Amino acid sequence: MKKGLKRILIILVAIIATFMVLSFSACKKDNTEPSVSVSEEIEEQKEVKEEPKVEKEELKEEIEEEAVEERISFSIGNDIGQDIVALQIKPEENSQWSVIPLEKIWASGYMIPVTLTSSNLPDDTDWEINITFDDETEETFKGVKITDGADLILVPGEVIY
Repeated sequence: MKKGLKRILIILVAIIATFMVLSFSACKKDNTEPSVSVSEEIEEQKEVKEEPKVEKEELKEEIEEEAVEERISFSIGNDIGQDIVALQIKPEENSQWSVIPLEKIWASGYMIPVTLTSSNLPDDTDWEINITFDDETEETFKGVKITDGADLILVPGEVIY
């Protein structure tokens, strides 16, 4: 009897396996072309993600343009006979100095370009220029007229235009 049960089980397993094979083969394969390819969808998603970046950059540029409305560019020459290690500039009525960074020691006989930018640069005002020499002494020039494109030469005790 055990042999008979084994045969019945084998036949049942074979019938179930055949049924499964036939049911899978009856499934149709979708051969239609997708309306949008996966790579196109990815590109569209990238474009959507990149759009806010462009808008943010444009807004940032607009804000910077609005915030920095005025610019004065000029050159200052060191004809004092000493090397300068620090340069500061401010309008005379202002109490806060703007530090102009020097890449290296500013040797006597050389000119450097300076650009001041601000949303409220004062018009028709006198400026002060403070310099620090390499021996740590300082000199301040008062009543300096700064205009766009000017060449200022620092000499002992005065500014030559």
